[in-house]
Amino acid sequence: MIILYGLYVIRNLLKYKIHCVKKIFIFLKKKNLYIKYITKFLNIKFIKIDFVSRKFLTNLVKNNNHQGICAVCDNLPLLKKKDFLLDLICRKKYPILLLLDRITDPYNLGACIRTTVAVDIIDAILITKYSTVDLKSSVIHKVSGGAIYKIDIVEIINVVNILIFLRKKNFFIIGTCISAQKSLFSFDFTQVKHPIVLILGCEQNGIKENIKKYCDILLKIPLKNVNSLNLSVSNGIFLFEIFRQLKCF
Repeated sequence: MIILYGLYVIRNLLKYKIHCVKKIFIFLKKKNLYIKYITKFLNIKFIKIDFVSRKFLTNLVKNNNHQGICAVCDNLPLLKKKDFLLDLICRKKYPILLLLDRITDPYNLGACIRTTVAVDIIDAILITKYSTVDLKSSVIHKVSGGAIYKIDIVEIINVVNILIFLRKKNFFIIGTCISAQKSLFSFDFTQVKHPIVLILGCEQNGIKENIKKYCDILLKIPLKNVNSLNLSVSNGIFLFEIFRQLKCF
C-alpha cells in the first residue's frame, strides 16, 4: 500500500492508474474548482472519499505540502520487466532509452522522470533494481508531478548484462562522464542511425568504469566555474539537446 499526495499527482493517478486507487482523503475546507471536479469525478467512479482536517492529512503523509488531497493506493504497477524491452525493440525502429544507474535521491529521480516525460523523446527509462531509491517513495511521485504514470519504467538487475543485450540489438550506447573528451554539443545525433541508450550514473560518482567500457562514446556537458551539475539538471540538458537535434525544435 502506498499513500500519494498533491493535486497534479492525484490528477494523473486518476487518469492513468485509477484502478489502483482505494480511497481519497480531501481537506474539508478545500473549495477550489479542481477539488470540486475531482470530488464529482470520484463520486461517478464510486471511489470512497473522506473529508478530513488539514492536520489529519499532514499527519497521514508526514508532509505539509499535500495541497489538500491524498490517495491510498494498492498494488500500484510501476515497473516492467525485460520482456517489455524485447517488445519495444520489435515495435519501433529507433527507440531511445534512458538508463539511470543507482539513483539514490528521490528528488533527483522524480525530477529526472518529470523532465523525461516533458521532453517526450525517451521510449522507456531503465533503472537498476539494487542501490536505487524505491519507486514507492511518495517524494518521487510528488516531484515528478505524476509524470511517473506516463512513461514506461523497466527494472534491470545488472547494467553490464543489459548493455551486452542492447549491443546485440544494435543499440548505440552513450555514456555521460564529466571527464569525457567530447562535448555533448559537438556530437551529431542525426548521424547515429541506430537505436540509442543514454546512461547517467549515480549522484556521487557517475557511471562505473566497467560500464564505460561498453559505451560507444562518452559525452560531457562543458562547464565553467563549477565542477559538476545536479543529476536531474544534467539529465535535462542531455535530453533537450538530443530533442533539439533529432526533432529540429
